[in-house]
Amino acid sequence: MSPIYVGGRILLGSLSAQPTGITTTAGSEYFNTTDNQKYVFSGASNRWRKTDGNISTNDGDPFNDGSGVAAFRMNGNATSLPGTVYSGTLSGDNTSNDFASGGRFGSYWNATGTRHLLTTSTSIVPSGSYSLSFWYKSNTTGQDNDRVMTIKAPTVCSGWNNYNNSMGFYTGAGVPTNSNALGSVTRVAEIPDAEINDNTWHHVAYTISAANSWTIYLDGAAYSGAVSGEGRSFNSGSRFAITTYDGGDAYNSICGIDQVRLFNRILSAAEIVDLYNET
Repeated sequence: MSPIYVGGRILLGSLSAQPTGITTTAGSEYFNTTDNQKYVFSGASNRWRKTDGNISTNDGDPFNDGSGVAAFRMNGNATSLPGTVYSGTLSGDNTSNDFASGGRFGSYWNATGTRHLLTTSTSIVPSGSYSLSFWYKSNTTGQDNDRVMTIKAPTVCSGWNNYNNSMGFYTGAGVPTNSNALGSVTRVAEIPDAEINDNTWHHVAYTISAANSWTIYLDGAAYSGAVSGEGRSFNSGSRFAITTYDGGDAYNSICGIDQVRLFNRILSAAEIVDLYNET
């Protein structure tokens, strides 16, 4: 397809291949007429990236690079969007009664303290570095060792847990994909209840390398919150779990969850902002 120039931009109609007739240097851009998105070429990562504010909640692979492992809109079900590595539906409390209106984007998954979602599928497990993004809302403070979202990967385990008047971020050694062993993790950062369990929708994200180097984000900005905290365990049979410890009810957070995204690489700070601004 030959490019069509309008107002200095290039109009194309296909995302399936590299745009033709465009010099791929940092800052090159085109406007895609199929999904009404503008893309900018990043010289550092050698790929096209959607610009701030133009990511749609319907995009399974929002950065158009194959990094989208799973993406759950939570609009009445917990089925991953098309275009992601994982193509299934999370098991657990996944009926229409488990979702409610008033989410960050349409409806949301309503965790009441006895609800959970999970999968044992290894196709959802990142093999190296990865990133997780989701929207979270709760007005329940002082939750006692209640899981929010956890990943048991072969490189490094990680996730969030409500405990000690804050939502803590935990990391630990990886667990091989053929093992049902528990993932042992330690609290390395935390966000106080006053900033996260305040009855407001918050965008929560983190990136983590295979060497366990991590950054957490709150509402689009990097957040420090570093602590040296207590140890925990994440999952045995399940690989990806939302508000549960392997499907039981003893450690389930009370909260709302919307627009969950898992990636198989470390997102840049600008890409975290892109997700925070998605519409």
